[in-house]
Amino acid sequence: MENIELTPMILLRVWWAYSWRAFFGAFAIGCVIGFIIAFVGLALGVDRSNWSVINLVINFPIGLIWSIFAFRMVLAKDFGDFKICLVKSAPSTEKLDVSASIAG
Repeated sequence: MENIELTPMILLRVWWAYSWRAFFGAFAIGCVIGFIIAFVGLALGVDRSNWSVINLVINFPIGLIWSIFAFRMVLAKDFGDFKICLVKSAPSTEKLDVSASIAG
């Protein structure tokens, strides 16, 4: 396995792969859930002024959860000339003394 330099172009490719998956996935899920909320709201006679709050409360956490799946998709993606790989780092033999940094 060869390490490659993180160039601005590689960074942009990875960022774009994540961004469009996160945005369009959350958008599509939000549209479907928004439609369901509107349909149920009309059936139950819920005031329309409350729909946006209900939609936000339900869709925000779903969008956050979807972004995790989008990130996982990017981690598994083969970009052609590179692939993101998580490598376990070697355990550090150096002890970290945090008391000196806290004391000033």
